[in-house]
Amino acid sequence: MYEIFFYNRKIILTDDFNLLENKNIFFDKKVIFNEKNYSLQRIIIDFEKNTSVNSMCIFSENLKKLFEIFLNNFEIIEAAGGLVFNKKNQFLAIFRFGKWDLPKAKKLQLEKLKKNVEFLI
Repeated sequence: MYEIFFYNRKIILTDDFNLLENKNIFFDKKVIFNEKNYSLQRIIIDFEKNTSVNSMCIFSENLKKLFEIFLNNFEIIEAAGGLVFNKKNQFLAIFRFGKWDLPKAKKLQLEKLKKNVEFLI
């Protein structure tokens, strides 16, 4: 199972059909994906546009293939993040998109930061 977040909304990719049928778990939208019958790109675009859908579960018997097709709809940006502490043992958090998060940087930014840190040492 993969859980993908779009700000405060999420998409679940799964090969567990019971997840779709579970009455204790609520999804605004449920999709049984079949490459021949559906365009995953269309499903993703509809999800992005329809902000009233807060959660969606997409089922496929081949989860690995579903995830591969899903990733092909996005540009992969290498980035990293983590806890940053100051001398008072307080950690840094940022508030963006209406929620608290840990600081992150793209790979190129990290390489520049590493060079600057090495220069200071």
